[in-house]
Amino acid sequence: MYEVELKLQIPKQKKAQIQKAVQALSPQTIALHAQYFDTDDFILAQHFIAIRLRKEHQAWTQTLKSAGKNALERYENDVHRGEFSDVPALDLTVYEHDVLATKALQPIIHNGQFLLVRMQFETVVERTYQVVEHQGAQIEICLDLGHLGNSTHQEEICEIEFELVSGSPLALIDLVQIWVKKYGIWLDIRSKAERGNLIARSLLVSPAKKTTYPIFSSHSRLAEAFPRFLLHYTQSFLPHLAAIADQIAEQEHYIQAEKSLAHVLYLTTEFDAEQQWIASQHIQSLQHIQKQLQHYLALSAVDQRLNDTLTEHQLNGLSKGVTQLQAQLAKDIITSDVTWAVLELLRLGFKDATVFADDLPNTSWHDALKQQHKQIKNSPIYTVFESLSDASLSTIVKLDLLHHYLNKKSYVPAKFVYAAQDVIRINLADEQIAALRMLKTEQFLLTGWLLAEKEYTLKRYEKQWAKLNP
Repeated sequence: MYEVELKLQIPKQKKAQIQKAVQALSPQTIALHAQYFDTDDFILAQHFIAIRLRKEHQAWTQTLKSAGKNALERYENDVHRGEFSDVPALDLTVYEHDVLATKALQPIIHNGQFLLVRMQFETVVERTYQVVEHQGAQIEICLDLGHLGNSTHQEEICEIEFELVSGSPLALIDLVQIWVKKYGIWLDIRSKAERGNLIARSLLVSPAKKTTYPIFSSHSRLAEAFPRFLLHYTQSFLPHLAAIADQIAEQEHYIQAEKSLAHVLYLTTEFDAEQQWIASQHIQSLQHIQKQLQHYLALSAVDQRLNDTLTEHQLNGLSKGVTQLQAQLAKDIITSDVTWAVLELLRLGFKDATVFADDLPNTSWHDALKQQHKQIKNSPIYTVFESLSDASLSTIVKLDLLHHYLNKKSYVPAKFVYAAQDVIRINLADEQIAALRMLKTEQFLLTGWLLAEKEYTLKRYEKQWAKLNP
């Protein structure tokens, strides 16, 4: 079966308030002790699969979990093992006649035999839970408090889950939005299994996944493609935003988060220009996060390039500025406004195509993109690219997105696109450096370096321009 759930982290200052709210539901409470298993080289974790034994009261349940079709879904297979005073041995043979389970476990099957797995970490949780009805759906609310880890490291668990028992995912999202607005909790789709595996492997964060393009028929109607693409790119940035909010992200998380957000904002601004489905304040919240990501990436790129020089002269204003941007971005991601906006994207992604049919052109996704591409391509090329205004630079980036969607070779050379993107990066870094408090010596050094970089980049830009217009 597949479970549909949303997991949210609870700010420490909201913990007592959330506990009171859950207690008002007349809930049940259960102590949960779970052990998670994997091979010594963590093959299951690498394939986003988890196997656990969990004790509920005196009974043990063996559970296999793997990723589902979207950010809310997970495949789950429960096998009741009975009552034991001690932890029972893991039994993988119970899955031998289950097609879905066997498919999920293929990474640890070799020559028809299961590879050796052992306990890697455990969780000890007090779960307070109750099933509520909302918009015709049955939704289980679970408050989990406790800890997870192994003998060398432990982390606190303080989260609330909303799991769809029956009904529409739209009802689930609506209920979560109510709780987000009231209590300031924030979305974090990372599971206990992922967090525990990181502890077991002595890692801080899972590697950033590359932003991929969904496999989708180019002949599908625009009304069908729009929500599917929106859901795909929204779920792409969720784990990256969670890592950034936790301030454990690597540089690639920031890069991929910005890339996924660029796709989401392109889709919403191009196909929901009149903001019929997602309100302007939600778009603005997401644009604010994207802008901060761009500022951080631009400034950190300069910091990396000039780190040795600045360190040699004992100048640290730029590094402090990068750290401040990281902290502010983490703070802004977990705001109710941003969490609500992300939930709105998920809500749109789960809507039926008929919702969009009356307001989107009755054409295929591929034809709609070709029309947009044609409008830019048929305009006089010098009016699009000759100036270095923000609008012209954005047009180049937009063309790059369209070429990816259409899976076709760009008539604009990649080097030209890269040069335009470098100009954007330098302009953003220049904005940030002007706003930072630092020694005049450092400010002059950085401004001079950026000016030289811009002149060099413009020469590259003009060289590519000449090739386009011989």
